[in-house]
Amino acid sequence: MSYAPLRRTTDSSRSTNPVTTRLENSLPNSQQNVVKALYFVTADADPNLLPRLIEPFAKLGFVPDRVHADREEFQNHTLRVDLRLAGLSNRYAMLIEKALRSVIGVQSVITVLE
Repeated sequence: MSYAPLRRTTDSSRSTNPVTTRLENSLPNSQQNVVKALYFVTADADPNLLPRLIEPFAKLGFVPDRVHADREEFQNHTLRVDLRLAGLSNRYAMLIEKALRSVIGVQSVITVLE
């Protein structure tokens, strides 16, 4: 069985999602600015960690543009994960940051918006 590569949902298909549309319509225009979000997560190394970190993106209909994870050599129990996504509003960036901070095992989240 062949699988198509994962891609971020396009704006046209995202607008048909009633939850996403309701959130976008309730935001002031100043918060609907499009940004590129970079999340740098430090967490306990756990086999279930990566799916839990991607879940907040999926719940909002997004697929991260980049997911990169490294286990620290000197600390076998720490994982550093870099997640990136372009083309989302400030509000969505904040919602994803809040959700990442609530994931079990996460020690810190640094968010950079461009």
